[in-house]
Amino acid sequence: LEWLMSGAGVPPRPFEMAHFDFGAETTLDSLLTHSNFQEEQAIYQELQAFKTNNPNPIIITISDDAMEPQFRSGDYVGGVRLSKPEDIQSYLGQTCIVELADHTILARCLHAGNETNTYTLSCTNFQSKAAPLNIINTKIISAAPIVWHRKKLLKTRN
Repeated sequence: LEWLMSGAGVPPRPFEMAHFDFGAETTLDSLLTHSNFQEEQAIYQELQAFKTNNPNPIIITISDDAMEPQFRSGDYVGGVRLSKPEDIQSYLGQTCIVELADHTILARCLHAGNETNTYTLSCTNFQSKAAPLNIINTKIISAAPIVWHRKKLLKTRN
């Protein structure tokens, strides 16, 4: 109640933090740091479980806003890498983690290209400043349909 009335004392916190030692020197920054550390640990454990339980896994961190609103910068996405064209064809129209012939890896919507063995990759946020937004008739090494998505729940303060 003291925190609500005056901003001093222990602020509201998730149940998981009930074991955290709230000493006299506890600050909001230290609480956020502790919470962010716990969340990073949980994400790491999920990543490891995904790698262990899926053949040929790939996991990336979204680094731009080209796939918003579905995927935001900082989100983690994972999929199972496919390299045979006949397997990749099954996932046309879906968002995949794609490895281009030049080894660039990015998340984009996968479409058939106009030329043999090529694909067109598109973004969902056409107002993005990220490049490349759309890639037409490109050859790819692999595509991994996104089957795992994790975003951070806690944001660090600026």
